[in-house]
Amino acid sequence: MMSASVPLVSTEGSMPNCWECRHMGITYVAHQPYLCRAMGIKTRALPGIEVLRADGRPCQGFAPKKVSS
Repeated sequence: MMSASVPLVSTEGSMPNCWECRHMGITYVAHQPYLCRAMGIKTRALPGIEVLRADGRPCQGFAPKKVSS
């Protein structure tokens, strides 16, 4: 039996963090709460996960958020 803390697919280090991307957004639509403005998608899972599922490669549109000081 697998432990609940062990991920089924390890994507650590290979996928950018959508929460740190300036293209990430919230739609406020219950069945598609996240959006990626760069890819033009709305999705239930984080957009980076959907891109990885569809393309087999990490998101190529990642752009870090601008830090305000």
